[in-house]
Amino acid sequence: MPLPSLLPLCRLTLLATALACAGAVGAAPQLELTARQSSLSLGGITSAFGIAGVIIDPGSVTSSALTPNELRLQGETPFLRNENFLFYAELQARWNIGQRYDIGQDGADTRLRASSDFLLETQGSAGFVDDDNRGVVCGLPCVTDYDHPYTSSNTLSLVFSLSEATSFAASGRSAKGQVTRLQHSTDGGTTWAPYSGWNEFLTYGGSPLIGAQATTVWDQSGTLAAGLYSVSNSPDGYGNVTYSFYEWSLDLRLANTTLLSPVPEPGAGWMAFLGLAGVAGSLALRRRLKGR
Repeated sequence: MPLPSLLPLCRLTLLATALACAGAVGAAPQLELTARQSSLSLGGITSAFGIAGVIIDPGSVTSSALTPNELRLQGETPFLRNENFLFYAELQARWNIGQRYDIGQDGADTRLRASSDFLLETQGSAGFVDDDNRGVVCGLPCVTDYDHPYTSSNTLSLVFSLSEATSFAASGRSAKGQVTRLQHSTDGGTTWAPYSGWNEFLTYGGSPLIGAQATTVWDQSGTLAAGLYSVSNSPDGYGNVTYSFYEWSLDLRLANTTLLSPVPEPGAGWMAFLGLAGVAGSLALRRRLKGR
């Protein structure tokens, strides 16, 4: 008796192979967000006069996880008073520091957006303490709306991989010397170098002596090669009262790019089904052959 025909199994195998090849040929470049480093901090807000002073240290927030995608450090101290012998200092402060990112599929493109912001409002006064231990705000010497030095950081770095070269369009805003940096790694993240096809738009002009810097609105486009990328804002901190706010934002669109997801795509599920069907067919054939 002739052996069972292998034609149905061959047809199934050829179909699965053809679908896999077609998917490989027509597949869009893939993008995957792989890492994140975030840091928010504010400390050392001070007000002082003579040998009297007050200090506020709101603290810091850090994260290396991809979620949550928004971090914020905010609060206020409505009144602080510190006296030392003849002098006193009072301080009122309100702060709101945040950063956020999101990434998703936008039609045929992948869109990565990120931003950070900083706001610190302070008001204070200093002066003598009178005989009744009450502050003499208008006495001499007397300082009102005192400048309050501080230290801060607000940095965000996102790492993503790109399977193939693709075109990009990017836009954003920057203030207070913030720049958006894009670095490229060809050795899996061991070493990084600025990407030659990316322009860092620095906010020029202004200084503590001249005045606050203006906000720069920028945009650019080009092509990103395959590989690993790190996009981040400036790591610079601020400590001058002139810089009472700053901001940074990025909107990066990668054309015809598929965002990798842990949820299997329908096409992948269909291919898995075909593979299982092929295995089942082979096992059935082997059982039939052993029975002969």
